[in-house]
Amino acid sequence: MGQYAAPIRDMQFVLHELLNVEAELKNMPQHADLDADTINQVLEEAGKFCTEVVFPLNQSGNREGCTYSGDGVVTTPAGFKEAYRQYVEAGWAALGCDPEFGGQGLPAFVNNALYEMLNSANQAWTMYPGLSHGAYECLRAHGTPEQKATYLPKLVEGVWTGTMCPTESHCGTDLGILRTKAEPNSDGSYALTGTKIFISSGEHDMAENIIHLVLARLPGAPIGTKGISLFIVPEVRAGREWRNWRAQWHQVRIDRAQDGHSRQRDLRDESRWREGLARRRVEQGLERHIRDDERGAAGRRHAGSGADGSRVSELARVRERAFADAFADWSESAGEGGGSDHRASGCASHVAHAEGVCRSRARVRVLGGVEYRQRAFPRR
Repeated sequence: MGQYAAPIRDMQFVLHELLNVEAELKNMPQHADLDADTINQVLEEAGKFCTEVVFPLNQSGNREGCTYSGDGVVTTPAGFKEAYRQYVEAGWAALGCDPEFGGQGLPAFVNNALYEMLNSANQAWTMYPGLSHGAYECLRAHGTPEQKATYLPKLVEGVWTGTMCPTESHCGTDLGILRTKAEPNSDGSYALTGTKIFISSGEHDMAENIIHLVLARLPGAPIGTKGISLFIVPEVRAGREWRNWRAQWHQVRIDRAQDGHSRQRDLRDESRWREGLARRRVEQGLERHIRDDERGAAGRRHAGSGADGSRVSELARVRERAFADAFADWSESAGEGGGSDHRASGCASHVAHAEGVCRSRARVRVLGGVEYRQRAFPRR
């Protein structure tokens, strides 16, 4: 098995010496009491959790995989459920969430640092809490007061998890042609008919309930993406009669997210989530190649080759820039606003550059979606 060392010092350098976050936080009333010592303690504890609990499950989970037992029952790999229990009990699920719903209210850059380490340590396991946080953000921004009161406290606590359900068998990127239909019911809920595929964390044994955010079309909706609405589909009904959607997938009773621009916002949230995922994959590659280059450079120096480690320096610079991009949008989440599109564009550009560095160093193909198979997984 490989090894993972959380890059705590690199993060501290970016946060405290480059971005000077403690001084900036003093200008934000909701974070004015947060100091560097507290931030460092959170980073260190997160690093321990990722190194000691999450990372050891990376290769074993990949080999074992999830088990489908029929009738919609899915069992996660050995150790996944216990690791998630520890994650919830330690309060990591609530780290960057609103205190109104039980969260700790820490700024987004602290939550970004946590997910930086989680994804680098074990991408597969992190998909479960990662998608849950995405569902939380979407409902917090666009849910009705009733929906927020029903779903957000449980998502923040971590006893419920969330998903994102856009993809269908005939449309992946082009969601404008999705076919899932939503028919209004007399009680204000909706009945959905359709098929979704590639729904990460769509079924598992790690939580009491799974909240699916599903894209579908209402009767008479315009063609294309403007006609798509977002619906909340809990596996176990909350607040009304109990229902299990695994047994009634042909017609599911659901709640619709608040009217208005829910789909437009969902596209933005999905874009930011995918951008974050790309950063995490780049960081995984950088960690691996920096370690390989450091070992190689040390060997060449020992042999008297006079190698100056320039490749190590280049990869280290790319990684530091990746950290800076990952943490630089913290002011927006703290209520500063503005500049998010510019930062997202710059970050996306840097991700593309960093990915190119990783690919040129490793000389491997970048796989995704249907192409991603165990037989093509690079040997570690």
